[in-house]
Amino acid sequence: MKQNIEFYPHYATSDQHAKFKMLRVQFGWEGEGKFWALNNRIALSESCCLDISKKYNKAALASDLNFTLEKFDEFILFLKDDCELIKECENGIITTDIIQETFVKVMQERGKARERHRRASGEKDKTSGEKIHIVKDSIVKNKKNTALKNAEQTFYLTKKKRKLTGKRLETFDLFWDAFDYKSGRAEAADSWIDIPNLTDVIVAKIIMAAKIEAKNRPEMRLNKKTPIMGQGWLSGKRWEDEINIENQKESEPNGYQPPLEEILA
Repeated sequence: MKQNIEFYPHYATSDQHAKFKMLRVQFGWEGEGKFWALNNRIALSESCCLDISKKYNKAALASDLNFTLEKFDEFILFLKDDCELIKECENGIITTDIIQETFVKVMQERGKARERHRRASGEKDKTSGEKIHIVKDSIVKNKKNTALKNAEQTFYLTKKKRKLTGKRLETFDLFWDAFDYKSGRAEAADSWIDIPNLTDVIVAKIIMAAKIEAKNRPEMRLNKKTPIMGQGWLSGKRWEDEINIENQKESEPNGYQPPLEEILA
């Protein structure tokens, strides 16, 4: 089964997103065009992860995008750390969210198509060797399931190069949206990993407090106070601050603690 894609969606409103506006401030419209050219290379790569860890791969891509090696490194770093438009699968191997989301869907569809073909072939070929055929087919199915499972394993690489996956990643994304301070994401992800026993109840409290923090941030800036970034807020367990606890009590009287699903509704 192919392990890449030849098509991915490009939304007509993407250039209006703050991330792309930031990219254009630094590299102009040419920079945005080069970002999409980079996406094309990623889409055609094995498992939709482009290896630029080797110098010759990096040099070839830099040449295709009309960059010097130094300028190419600056471009990649800016896309990763400032705009958060690309992420590292592992050190020196890059991908993007839109490519990975499409890749997972395509791999699922390819798997379903192969399964349909397998069943159709099996129904037409009921010979004395059917038992052997089924055993071999089982091996193929296991390999397919493994490939799909690998394709569906998305993660976020933290500042300390740790992988944030599964429910931890899902709940971190919820926090990040609620906290609404779009700087220092990788560092905050490390702090999120370090929170022990992260139950739904604790996540709900964190998200409620994060929303309060985000709501109060404009007033802090007006008073010339420096807002705390996500990493420090999480490391200091600021959701346990008395002011946040009191605000939560006011918003939810009688000590009622809504479930996570209700907070996010």
